[in-house]
Amino acid sequence: SGANAAEARRPPAVVRLPGDRATPNRLFEDRSGTLWCGTADGLFRVDRDSESPSVHFVNLGMPSELWDDPIVTSLAEDGRGGLWVGAGSGLYHRTAEGSVERFTSAHGLPDNRMRDIALAPDGTLWLATRAGLVRLRLDPATLRPASVKTISHADGLASNDVLALHPSGDGRMWVGTFSGVSDVDGGSVSSYGEAQGLHGSVFSLEEDRNGDFWLGGDSGVDRLTRNGLVTYDVTDGMADPIVDTLLEDRTGTLCAVRTSQRSVFVSRLNGRRFEAIEIPLPSGAAYPGWGWNQSFLQDHLGEWWLPTGRGLWRFGSAPSASVLASARPKRIYTTADGLPVDDIFVVYEDSRGDVWFSLASPLTNGLCRWRRETDRIESFHDGEGLPPLRTFLPTVFAEDRAGTLWIAFNRGCIARFRGGRFDLLTKTNGVPQGWITSLLIDQAGRIWIAAGVGGLGVIDDSGAAHPRVRRH
Repeated sequence: SGANAAEARRPPAVVRLPGDRATPNRLFEDRSGTLWCGTADGLFRVDRDSESPSVHFVNLGMPSELWDDPIVTSLAEDGRGGLWVGAGSGLYHRTAEGSVERFTSAHGLPDNRMRDIALAPDGTLWLATRAGLVRLRLDPATLRPASVKTISHADGLASNDVLALHPSGDGRMWVGTFSGVSDVDGGSVSSYGEAQGLHGSVFSLEEDRNGDFWLGGDSGVDRLTRNGLVTYDVTDGMADPIVDTLLEDRTGTLCAVRTSQRSVFVSRLNGRRFEAIEIPLPSGAAYPGWGWNQSFLQDHLGEWWLPTGRGLWRFGSAPSASVLASARPKRIYTTADGLPVDDIFVVYEDSRGDVWFSLASPLTNGLCRWRRETDRIESFHDGEGLPPLRTFLPTVFAEDRAGTLWIAFNRGCIARFRGGRFDLLTKTNGVPQGWITSLLIDQAGRIWIAAGVGGLGVIDDSGAAHPRVRRH
């Protein structure tokens, strides 16, 4: 239209602020369209209704004893059209009607100098100060502070010197500091700094449409990818960055298991950090089993099973592995119970509650099943649809939705156990060659096979009389 064309041809207006110190620090547009300008000499309102915008000083009653008293650093609007103002002399609240109240250290703030302020969707007001991050919970009736809590470096904040704030779309508060950035989620604080490749101070933060954060600071611009991979190591509380087995215990806690010569270390994920537990082997156990992926088991009744070099150790029921630090095994299964050798490799529980395990020894390998209803060991031998166990080691177990058990070996073959008998799949059936390290049953019922030499394979129809493996 003609009006829009005229608007497009209108030259940009230059608005000059009065005074030598009125350098703009922060621009903010409220919901009514009013433009506010925070400067080194106080707060100004910009009237844009006319062709020549005008500027009006807004008197907040700021003191002027110190040079930074009138510096306005940050602005935020509350749900009633009021304006929160962060300044060098404290925190100010200007209501929609124009009344002003000031909040300082006399009201519980750790410092009067506000670096930044942010109003979260739940109405909580967050303040960035030199003495930590401040969380103000406001009285919904009066919008006055009802409680004040300071979060500091002692609580996990990257630094007490807080510079910038940004509430994320999922309700967290991201905090730029002198020594990196922090993520505050309720009572949990996670920080990222030098160890994560972030160098120096973070002065500004912005979230993009993917939920990633862009950080502006001493080292330029960094992107923090929140939905990518997160690496945990000893700095996050783990006992060891090398993990033999991952499992979820009966409490729903993720456990990362690492075995050493005389102990088993279980690192339990507690929030965003791990807690490491050492389970020393009772006297008489030569060493833990040296398998991986299935080297530690909690069965459906909460009992714990540990492969060792001197038999299969069975501990009593406990919801968490932390109890095992001082527990004794209730039963130890050895050659006296029918095992071919005492060196246990991996262990697995099937849907019937029976426990399968493999054995690895210079003398021979082995495959066994502990029957829960009889508390007896059943040992399987060559010629039963299995490869020669003298040289073939069972490395991993998996059970499909039909209750069929699949057993992979270290030399490129897989045994299927159903109806009380084994069927062997080999290279002829397309099984990828090499040491098979993992089996996975996906939601569609397909069986994925990972092998050290042959790569990845998949069985699409696990119930077929003669399954074929499709290679990837």
